[in-house]
Amino acid sequence: MARRRVSHADREHFRRYLERSGVVDSLTTVFVSLYEQQEKPAKALEYVEERLGAVTLTSPHTQALQQEANDLRQRCECLEEENKDLKAKLQQYEPDAPEDDEPDAPEDDEPDAPEDDEPEAPEDDEPDAPEDGAAAN
Repeated sequence: MARRRVSHADREHFRRYLERSGVVDSLTTVFVSLYEQQEKPAKALEYVEERLGAVTLTSPHTQALQQEANDLRQRCECLEEENKDLKAKLQQYEPDAPEDDEPDAPEDDEPDAPEDDEPEAPEDDEPDAPEDGAAAN
């Protein structure tokens, strides 16, 4: 592989880019941490990746999370299918039932009954009179 000759200005531009984006500080922090370790790790690259937050695809934790995500996706699909089937059955028994996901507000066909047990008084403008038309003595 042939190396391309890079100008000094290009290198300086790239260096400033790495400094502005925080890459130089992050790498410096990780390297200082590695340097200060009493017992150096057997695999320095894994140490650096771990400290930088890199997740390897072979990590057991990552594999467990991927498996859990797949299981939850399958469960969600099953529940969505079951929900669809139950809605279809509901339509068979209650054809007027809404088909959308949000329930309708309850309809008030009848006015609320009075809270006490007394019958409602008639709404007349006239005072109470005997029903047979006779005057009271």
